[in-house]
Amino acid sequence: MTNPGDYIFHPAYGASLGQKVGESVNINEWKALILGQMLLEDAVAQDPTPTVTLTIIEQGVSVYVSYTDATTGTPATLSFDVTR
Repeated sequence: MTNPGDYIFHPAYGASLGQKVGESVNINEWKALILGQMLLEDAVAQDPTPTVTLTIIEQGVSVYVSYTDATTGTPATLSFDVTR
């Protein structure tokens, strides 16, 4: 949900999903944006590759990400909705 430029010390950080609210949802584009951002996180293991699942809901998109914590090797999840 973070937009590039929101963090002063990391100006390129963010996938800008919030800016896509109201646009037609391109599931493949959104998955690629989210996966790309997850792979930039030091806390997210590169192997196995995180999985991103998007589900269209009435007012937007529900996002579910399954990944492995890079430090502990523990499976973890992240979920959120992008709504209008």
